[in-house]
Amino acid sequence: MKLALGTVQFGLPYGATNKQGQVGAGEIERILARARAAGIDLLDTAAAYGTSEDALGASDEARAGFSIVTKTQPLRLESIDAEAVERVVDGVRRSVRRLHVAALDGLLVHHAPDLLAPGGDRLYDALQSLRAEGLVRRLGASVYTVDQLLTLLERYPLEIVQLPMNVLDQAFLQTGTLDRLAPGGIEVHVRSIFLQGILLAERLPRALQALEPGWSRFQECCAQGGLSPLQGCLAYLKTCEQVSYGVVGVEDSAQLGQILDAWEGLEGRTLPDFTGCNMAPEKMLNPSNWPAVERLNE
Repeated sequence: MKLALGTVQFGLPYGATNKQGQVGAGEIERILARARAAGIDLLDTAAAYGTSEDALGASDEARAGFSIVTKTQPLRLESIDAEAVERVVDGVRRSVRRLHVAALDGLLVHHAPDLLAPGGDRLYDALQSLRAEGLVRRLGASVYTVDQLLTLLERYPLEIVQLPMNVLDQAFLQTGTLDRLAPGGIEVHVRSIFLQGILLAERLPRALQALEPGWSRFQECCAQGGLSPLQGCLAYLKTCEQVSYGVVGVEDSAQLGQILDAWEGLEGRTLPDFTGCNMAPEKMLNPSNWPAVERLNE
């Protein structure tokens, strides 16, 4: 597995534990320079990430050796008609212009149900046309659940999938779903490695006490293995051979440095077995089910 840089914080004050807000232009340059120097070669963004695409397009560093994966504007409609498809296609063209690239290395459908709704095949055909034009090299989808991914795979020849996975949410691994992707050459990108920083916090927020059994087991595994929680989160993904990229987001270059140091510090170490930390299918593993950030900070 390689690390990829997530850029939602470049366009939004994102994250349940984010205390610094949206990253400024100068810090974006420092983050990207440090990432490139460390060998990170993939940036993950989306049309829905506020001004993230604009920030990357304005950055000299972003155009210096990085591949870029972005995502379509979510539709969230009961059915996909020609007008909706046109909106998505126009949005992709805007993304290419904002990013100042000749072509996107990857384009993910941000809201996977857009492909599963009536007319979703029309949307996918339109995205394939963009690839035929040379604006997109690979197509895929961002998913939340195993069932969602399996249904998509029955209908579409995806080349990239992005999915949530961490020590508490091992559903895609333990159901054998990841093993089904490799024979088809599907590249797997994993997000939510730190569960929006919750796995790195000194204590579990009161509003997320449903996760306490797995969270406590994770703390014990890290202590027994002589790992920090940051190393523990990365160690779990490092043991998953089916994963191509782990997407990490940061608020400043110092945070990225900590992640890089933790990653390098795992080399050659015997890593703990985190199987017992799994809490899937607990609904609170999905941040969309979380209460307001103010309550998480209590």
